[in-house]
Amino acid sequence: MRKTTFLAALAVLMLLPIGGAEAQNAPRTRGLDFTLGLGVAGCTDAYCAGFDPSAQVRLEVLYRPLRYLAVGAHLGWQFVDPDRNQPSWVDWGWSMMLGPELRGILPVGPLEAWMGLTLGFMRQQIDMENESAADIDRAWSNGFGLGFGFGTQYFVHPKVALGLDFWLYKGFFDEACTYENDGDPREQLCGSMSRHEKAAIGVVFTFGAVVTFFLPL
Repeated sequence: MRKTTFLAALAVLMLLPIGGAEAQNAPRTRGLDFTLGLGVAGCTDAYCAGFDPSAQVRLEVLYRPLRYLAVGAHLGWQFVDPDRNQPSWVDWGWSMMLGPELRGILPVGPLEAWMGLTLGFMRQQIDMENESAADIDRAWSNGFGLGFGFGTQYFVHPKVALGLDFWLYKGFFDEACTYENDGDPREQLCGSMSRHEKAAIGVVFTFGAVVTFFLPL
């Protein structure tokens, strides 16, 4: 699977027009960045208890009005796998961050270093095997999220860059909900989080590789 993905990406690069060093180093002063990120994710609080780090995927569409600035939309999904060596009923967990992103860019020829900030809607959810039946119980929180990231990317082609990045997401939740799939009717309960529960909310972190396609305007 990995070999097939690599060959497909290589084929896309070969089909693009070949640019010389001058074109590769040309300033990207105005255009759209379409970025896909893949990597690993984990977190630092009880949300990750009984879990192993797992995959993350992120999609960004950013508009560059200036060479050193980009603004747009940010969507990130982070997943965690159950640690089967732990005596836990927890089966699956994930978090999602959706919001606008503001990014500052420092270009040095084909190399770009950047720092980004995103804020908006965040959700954390865990699905659990039901102890009495083959059903799924669920627990989740929705609220405001704040994200900070940094990374570098290198333009191997005037319109294609490869890079690495690191993101931290912090959720600020006031309410926790549970959904118990026992009997009929099904019951959903939501309640305010205590000060101790809010203080225990940790940080979701991701590290991975990115590919960016630049569309000049």
